[in-house]
Amino acid sequence: MRPFPGKRTRTTLICAGFLAVLAAWPAPARAQTVGAPADPLGFNKIGLGGQFEFDRRDVHDSADHYRLETSRLSVKAAYGVDQGIDLYLKLGAADAAVSGMSFNGNFGASLGVGSKIQVMSFQAIPALKVNADVQVNYLQSKDGGMELAGWDLAAAGIASYTHGQLVPYGGIRVSYMNLDGSGGMTNLRLDDNIGLVAGIDIRIQPQLDLNIEGRLIDTTGLTIGVTYRF
Repeated sequence: MRPFPGKRTRTTLICAGFLAVLAAWPAPARAQTVGAPADPLGFNKIGLGGQFEFDRRDVHDSADHYRLETSRLSVKAAYGVDQGIDLYLKLGAADAAVSGMSFNGNFGASLGVGSKIQVMSFQAIPALKVNADVQVNYLQSKDGGMELAGWDLAAAGIASYTHGQLVPYGGIRVSYMNLDGSGGMTNLRLDDNIGLVAGIDIRIQPQLDLNIEGRLIDTTGLTIGVTYRF
């Protein structure tokens, strides 16, 4: 795959600066520990933070196969509508690049909505939980007169285990992507729709969590995020 050094360097610097500011920002006095991002927040609880997501996917159109790289930088807000149900919103910017095509897009609009639901807990092992996460994301990226824009849907079932300040988790995800091209770009679809997800939440301050997550098979992806709990 051909490299995109200028775009990737810019993305990395923006990501590092954004997350550093969030991590350094003083937590409000009323914030409290209410759980890790792998698990729902709890009723009437609020989480605010930011995340950087990178994904490399194998995609195709009606004629050939390509490799799609996307980067997203988002502010994320979550609210616990019930003890085991969160709703969340992500707003930010995304870019895209496609190998095999002369498309190296700039940052455009990015929007995401989703829900995290606690499906199961175990009385004998309180630290173990099974959760579901469903999200829909929109991205738009332009390269001159060419444009890629569309939606991707992901649903995951994950098991998490709380051990002190660490919450490792892992599971299976199903994803679907529909990107429409214009101005000479083609429509793109995913090659693989089933994959694996694994990550860890780390309590780095009483009010602040760091999340690191990796994804495989349907995508080769990485997420780094921070979340304050209120």
